[in-house]
Amino acid sequence: MTLETLIINACSWLEYRDHSGYLPDAANSGTTLSANHFLLNINESAKWLKIIHKTNGAAVWYKHNADDVKIVTGKFSDDDLTANDPSTFDLTATVSDLNGHFLPRRVALTLADKSKHAIALYRSAKGTIINQSGGLRGAVTTKSGDKYTPVPWALITAMVTPETGAALKFVAQADQHGEFLLPLNGPKLLTSNDVNKKYDATFAIEAPANDDADQAPNPDTFAARQVCNQTLGNGTLQFAHQLDVKITAGGINKLTSPSQPSLVLQAI
Repeated sequence: MTLETLIINACSWLEYRDHSGYLPDAANSGTTLSANHFLLNINESAKWLKIIHKTNGAAVWYKHNADDVKIVTGKFSDDDLTANDPSTFDLTATVSDLNGHFLPRRVALTLADKSKHAIALYRSAKGTIINQSGGLRGAVTTKSGDKYTPVPWALITAMVTPETGAALKFVAQADQHGEFLLPLNGPKLLTSNDVNKKYDATFAIEAPANDDADQAPNPDTFAARQVCNQTLGNGTLQFAHQLDVKITAGGINKLTSPSQPSLVLQAI
């Protein structure tokens, strides 16, 4: 005999997606990751908030007001399952990978009844896999005089033109030291026997407003930064919104601004 039934009508779904390396579809990019290895730390106390990690995502239950939870005497009916008007809940949290294969990040989401959110994650050097197409390594910095200062957490986006077809998009994130490893995985770039063949590539950089290496960033808030694309004879740096270079597939090659030891961003 059923005495009463608890019904909760507020639920959202979170997915973790790998946004590292080759991203074939900007509208639905990133491979969905198993949620079992991720920890979601809520930054504030929220009554009735519960997160259950499943294999392919995380379910979020929360009570925003009294109407989100109701108790039905006896057995429930189909009408009892009808949700009220969707309520919302502002969630701020930090996502971390227990295995260290993905860099930590903060998220700020507005959850609503039956809403779905994809959280983009970026691989650390430890979690990056380089295939036969190779990859690029480097560091993101600013420069003042002779001093180079790391820019932590920056996002590096590359558009590489293969021998045939449209340009391919690749993404990597720098770690807390400003260092990155960008895999040229996905479609095979090296389709000829010429291992020295060079491919046109355009690089754009986004970075947080501050250089706090100790706090996990929220990449959704990053802004485009100008990158050094030319070093004049007197040492003066010229900056632009993108860096155009030629790269070689295969192996792991270093990516820098011209005549510089790193990718140098314009200071803000």
